[in-house]
Amino acid sequence: MADTVFSLDETLATTWEVFKKNFWRYLGLLGLTGLVIAIPSMLLAVAKIVVAKGLQQVIVMLVLTIAIAWIAMITKIGVDLACLKFLNGEKPDSNTLWKPTSITFPYLGATILFYTAIAIGCVVLLAPGFYIYIRLQFYLYFMLEYKCGPIESLKASWYCTENSFWELVLFSLVQMFIEGVGAAILGIGAIPASMYTKLAEARAYRVLHDAAVPDLMPFALNKERTIVGDEL
Repeated sequence: MADTVFSLDETLATTWEVFKKNFWRYLGLLGLTGLVIAIPSMLLAVAKIVVAKGLQQVIVMLVLTIAIAWIAMITKIGVDLACLKFLNGEKPDSNTLWKPTSITFPYLGATILFYTAIAIGCVVLLAPGFYIYIRLQFYLYFMLEYKCGPIESLKASWYCTENSFWELVLFSLVQMFIEGVGAAILGIGAIPASMYTKLAEARAYRVLHDAAVPDLMPFALNKERTIVGDEL
């Protein structure tokens, strides 16, 4: 891969322009995810009261807990997909939140591998764990845009971040600073701050992706993108 073309200033500035343009739609999608997750959560609270204690209650609560976790995972990926669409100049809607349903199992597998690798690195020493996090953090975006498998997506992230490690370290620190400042403003700024940093993460992926050399990727980067949920 050639020398990094990742620019923190450009990434943050471009993200800001997209963020301002799409703020209310973006906020609406987040609000919808909260509402969707809240419904089974309320059912869980009701089940604790209505369902008689015993095996039946345990089964009902277990099913609802799994449903909540599953819905939260799908809509979380859906928000990441929406960020990519915002950067593409598109207007994602509520259907976007459910389009990643088909990749939830591959995503779960990739996430388990991701955190396992980080945990192993942290056992050796904290620094290797952080290094692994920086290098592998963009795997989901490759799954969304190319429907890669778990291993393939992690390899793609590793390759694209090869010459941008220190720039991405600084980027991560800036993300933490923005979210910290947002949380410090009586908690009111926490939501827009996290929205902005998530969109900036998608923008960072886009910059690294566009700088990749197709022939060196673990899959055919120059093939037509098959973004999850879209028909070609």
